[in-house]
Amino acid sequence: MPTYDYRCPDCGDFARMRRISERDTLCECPTCGTASPRAIVAAPSLGGTSAGSLDGGGAHMHSATCGCGSSGLKLAGRPS
Repeated sequence: MPTYDYRCPDCGDFARMRRISERDTLCECPTCGTASPRAIVAAPSLGGTSAGSLDGGGAHMHSATCGCGSSGLKLAGRPS
């Protein structure tokens, strides 16, 4: 299952593994329980592969400014 990023208005960003069919449904904040919307609409994280990587090894195939997350852009709820 892919991991999606959500943003609680009170507690901040968090990530949740959900079915694709549930990706746009509000997600309960793990800290306070507030129904929270998706934070960034981007390609989901799938089992350790990174955006721009065909083999999961982290090879970046886009330009440094593509915004896919591998050029230092921090996605909500994900480590740098």
